[in-house]
Amino acid sequence: MENIESTSTKIIKNTSFLYVQTCFSMICGFLATRELLAIFGVEDFGIVNLISSIVTLFTFLSGSMSTAVSRYINVSLACGSKSELKETFNISLIIFAIITLVLISGSETVGLYFIKNHVNLPSDKISASIVFYHFAVFGTAFRILSIPYSAMLIAKENIGLYSLILGADSLMKLAFVFLLYLSPIENIEFYGVLQLLQSSIIFACYFAHTQMHNPELLISRHWNTPKALNILVFSAFTMMSNIVEILNNIAINVMLNNFFGAMFNATRATANQVMSAAASLPSNVMTSTYPRIVSLWNTGQRKTCINLFFKTEKFGFFILYIIILPLFLEVGEILRIWLKTIPPDAELFIRLTLLIPLLDYFNVPIRQMAQAIGKIKLYNTVNSLIILLQIPIIYVAFKLGAQAEYSVIIPAITYLAAIFIRSYLLKILTGIKIYTFMRAVLFPIFIICLLSAIPPAILCIFMEDSIVRLFIVCPLSLVSCSVFIIAIGMTHTERKLIFETISARIRKTIG
Repeated sequence: MENIESTSTKIIKNTSFLYVQTCFSMICGFLATRELLAIFGVEDFGIVNLISSIVTLFTFLSGSMSTAVSRYINVSLACGSKSELKETFNISLIIFAIITLVLISGSETVGLYFIKNHVNLPSDKISASIVFYHFAVFGTAFRILSIPYSAMLIAKENIGLYSLILGADSLMKLAFVFLLYLSPIENIEFYGVLQLLQSSIIFACYFAHTQMHNPELLISRHWNTPKALNILVFSAFTMMSNIVEILNNIAINVMLNNFFGAMFNATRATANQVMSAAASLPSNVMTSTYPRIVSLWNTGQRKTCINLFFKTEKFGFFILYIIILPLFLEVGEILRIWLKTIPPDAELFIRLTLLIPLLDYFNVPIRQMAQAIGKIKLYNTVNSLIILLQIPIIYVAFKLGAQAEYSVIIPAITYLAAIFIRSYLLKILTGIKIYTFMRAVLFPIFIICLLSAIPPAILCIFMEDSIVRLFIVCPLSLVSCSVFIIAIGMTHTERKLIFETISARIRKTIG
């Protein structure tokens, strides 16, 4: 069994791989969005994102199954049983093949009917939008089939290869966007073709790696009904939260489309692009630590597991905040540099949207903790109600004449209240006292956010918007956050480990 220092070093190494990959993917994503807006225009870009969000409705099964498969693969690895691992992986492949068939059937019937009859599309774009929808469905099918393979890489902590495939995925997305300039058909239709090609290539990469390095894990006729039922029951409760999140996203997109038009779908898509890029960085910490949390809890090392959970909560948030602070302060200048065509009210939408991952961040580590210990029924039920509550409130607000930005303000308020609800659920599920959680995680985070924002905020008050201010505020925010995180946010042991890891890396590089 690895000692704590070895485990921490490996987590830092894996997180570094994912951090570099995510930064690369974020750059590719920003460049891709910039070109897509220029190629499509605001309205067509809004249509593409609206249809893509509807397709995701039929992937809720895959999201919940992915969580279940990851957990059971990690448990199999923790037990050290190769036969159990093979059995779990084989069952997951069969289940995901069935899910893919469900996706295609549901999307080409119910989903297609919804697109044709309940989405406000310009009359001259209906035909191209339907073609794009068909390609998006089959592209998503390949993404679903890739999930068991990516879950295996993560469970085995083969993060280097996993990061490489994700980076290649992002690079392809950017390269294919530039191919739109050579499109022989309608841009929306050709974009669907390229997305399908991209998804199939990524699936081929995962499949080829498994065939070469773990041929025993390929699909076979072996089936274990009790284990499959366990995975499905676990997935059923996870599914509840996943489908509500997807419904929430689709409902807000449709309400924006019906009340304000497709241009505001483009605005929301742009804001979500920035939010997703920022929020993906702390997810690296959770991707790196989740296999260890599952293993530690299920092998009886509860105290070590809880300590690792606290570190995941803190440092994942710090990574997120370091990125979001300069984005929040300088979003206007960033938009002017980034986009050739800026959607209406994009600056306000992005600022408000950036608050959501900060307020909702605590959900994912707590949910992963609940999944690791196998107690997800209560947590996912309450979490689903929190998310679902946003839809009627936003609808009533729009009916009463509220502006489009309330589609972001209302969720932000909801997630602020949810922090305290989720803290109480954590106590019920794991026995961690609310005060212990607040003292170890929430209090340091609050103080650091308050103090570290002061220096760059003062600079923004006394300097006018400009690219010069942008290049001053970004490093100043990084320095300010780093100083307060090291001084206040870390324990003595954590500071010692970070400095020793950095020193060792420098010595290795030099000598």
